[in-house]
Amino acid sequence: NRDLILLTASAVVLGTLVIQGLTLKPLLRLLDLRDDDYVGREIAAARERAIHAGLESIADDHSPAAGRIRESFHARPGASPPGVRGERSTDVAPLARALRAARQAVVHARQRGDRRRRVSPP
Repeated sequence: NRDLILLTASAVVLGTLVIQGLTLKPLLRLLDLRDDDYVGREIAAARERAIHAGLESIADDHSPAAGRIRESFHARPGASPPGVRGERSTDVAPLARALRAARQAVVHARQRGDRRRRVSPP
């Protein structure tokens, strides 16, 4: 009976994998399950907080460097903040202040578990 047991076990395993593998996608379509992208929304909310805090920190600074930083923050809201390569030392101060404020805003929100400004799902 050993051969019959091995054949049955193999058929059950193979059948289970094949049947479940072939029916999973149609089942998900039927149930209309979607990924709500929780992590993506949290990242977007953190970026929004960081950009807002960074812009607030240089709101009173009307120097050309602060203007470039504002343009960069507005132009690429989903991207990383601009680098300091090639900037003069006087131009780096507003950028450092904006980055410090942005970093602190994200860290404080994480420490508080703040979810108030969560970006709504699409």
